[in-house]
Amino acid sequence: MVCCRGSRRRVGVSYAGPYRTRPAYGATVENSVYVNPDHMGKGAGRAMLAELIARCRLAGRRKMVAIIGDSANHASIGLHRSLGFREVETRRNVGFKHERWLDSVLMQLSVVESPL
Repeated sequence: MVCCRGSRRRVGVSYAGPYRTRPAYGATVENSVYVNPDHMGKGAGRAMLAELIARCRLAGRRKMVAIIGDSANHASIGLHRSLGFREVETRRNVGFKHERWLDSVLMQLSVVESPL
């Protein structure tokens, strides 16, 4: 987990957890990034995610996936893309929140420096 704090409150948090519970997926993690709305667009999300990727690399992880819960979340998609994630799938209308159906965008990053 990577946290970013301002002078009085938490700016954001980023963490990685298991992608799947089965041992075959042990080298793959799923990340989450949350930034306080007052601090969006100021680089905190990018700094936290970059640090998280570095820590996962040191821990021997190979892949990191991001499952973004809304295809209209251009900030999150752009953040992940800026750090090398590529979009691999969009699942249409798989979630329902705030009275509307949401797509789920799956993005993936090779954490290790060498190809598979």
